[in-house]
Amino acid sequence: QAVRLQTQYRQEYLGNLVTADVIFGVIENRDSSGVLIMSAS
Repeated sequence: QAVRLQTQYRQEYLGNLVTADVIFGVIENRDSSGVLIMSAS
C-alpha cells in the first residue's frame, strides 16, 4: 500500500504535527535524520 500522510496544526506547540505511516511494510523517509520512539514499559 501507499504511504498515508496526515497533518494537524497543534496550537500548543505553534506548529504542525506530521505523521507518515504504512499499514504493512517499512519505508525510509530521510537519510540524514532519525526518529526517537518512546514508550512506557
